Amino acid sequence: MNIEWNTLRAFNGDVKNGFEELVCQLARAEQISNKSKFIRVAAPDGGVEAYCVLSDNSEYGWQAKFF
Repeated sequence: MNIEWNTLRAFNGDVKNGFEELVCQLARAEQISNKSKFIRVAAPDGGVEAYCVLSDNSEYGWQAKFF
């Protein structure tokens, strides 16, 4: 698969935001067997774009950077 990252669509006026949104959409769709809920973190996000809470109350997070 050849991905043309330079043709990524802007989101909220910025390609970096578009990349973060793509990562969050993929993360939301990820099959995690013990996932209780998924949380998309709004800016300012402290570097964490999204996380999910697992059934044992532990957390699994995603960070995305486009440069």
